[in-house]
Amino acid sequence: MSVFENPRYFEIAFQHRDIGRECDFVESVMELYSKTDNRKVLDVFCGTGAHILELLHRGYEVDGFDVTDPMLDYVREKINPTSFKPRLWKDNLENFKVEGEYGLLTNMLTSFNYITTNEGVLSHLESAAKALSYGGIYIIEMNHPRDILSDATSAPNRWVEVRGDLEIEMDWDYKSAQLDYIDQIYNMTGKMKIREGDKEKLLTSEERIRIFLFQEMRALIALSGWLNLVRAFGAFNFDQALDSSEGSWRMILVLRKE
Repeated sequence: MSVFENPRYFEIAFQHRDIGRECDFVESVMELYSKTDNRKVLDVFCGTGAHILELLHRGYEVDGFDVTDPMLDYVREKINPTSFKPRLWKDNLENFKVEGEYGLLTNMLTSFNYITTNEGVLSHLESAAKALSYGGIYIIEMNHPRDILSDATSAPNRWVEVRGDLEIEMDWDYKSAQLDYIDQIYNMTGKMKIREGDKEKLLTSEERIRIFLFQEMRALIALSGWLNLVRAFGAFNFDQALDSSEGSWRMILVLRKE
């Protein structure tokens, strides 16, 4: 069974993420760079819905989609239908369709890297632009280029999280994966080891992940003709630009529909 088909385990495995701080960053980006009054939000590949829930509680109207039914069902179970009524649906990254327009799109936790071709990227950016109001913002979180170009890593790829008597050990170590240097794709196996009491099981996912560098993304965004790159950050922190410093551990792009 796939890692992504077990949303409860997935949520615990990534519980170290500071969702509140990330949403503070999202709000600051909107305030500074958005040129639309539309404050409706779409979470692209929403996963377990952590950002959806946080933004709903902050008063935003938020929708989301994902590629897996278990993730979407898990999000629906967590949301109080008497308080919030987000639209949640199953869709793909390259050709997703929406109803109406949004002022903000978010794409977190490096799911963008699952787009493996240039054509797929351009199609995705077109879908994103069609979903945005003019002046709307698209925030994309990606791996830092350092993770690909050097032996150093910006973020841990192996870690353990604990909740109660449940322990989850993640192994997302693409350094040991096979890299196609021509297509820039890693063929890797994501592993999740679950220990609950005296029981233990292993979940795996065979993944194809595309490598993206900053200059390459600049060129693809410009080629799309739909969106402009207005800022690049190295963390969910306005003081941290995308650079080669230790504090720059992600590649976070801020795009705007002009």
